[in-house]
Amino acid sequence: MEMLNIVNMSKNVRVTKDDFVWMVVTHHMKSGVKQVRDLWKNHTLYALYDDGTESVVESDEEIDEAIKLGLDIGVEVGYLPKKTWWEDADKKLIDGYWYVKINDLKL
Repeated sequence: MEMLNIVNMSKNVRVTKDDFVWMVVTHHMKSGVKQVRDLWKNHTLYALYDDGTESVVESDEEIDEAIKLGLDIGVEVGYLPKKTWWEDADKKLIDGYWYVKINDLKL
């Protein structure tokens, strides 16, 4: 999966242009071997590069190298929910009822 135009939502979350979410766990990797092993038991770890690419981290040495290079280590979270037509529609509230233009309906 290619990461494009990364937007940092916070220190612990990255969202790609295609709305894919990464949980950044770099701070855990610096904490010690036990936390690294705990994360590896349940998740695949990735080195997240500045050019928008990622690679699977498969060893302690790769984690150390990624940290030395200043890269983030991340875990896949998944895609954000897609927008619905309602969010983009031009809406009007009249007498307690919502109205939208028929052209905004994408069913």
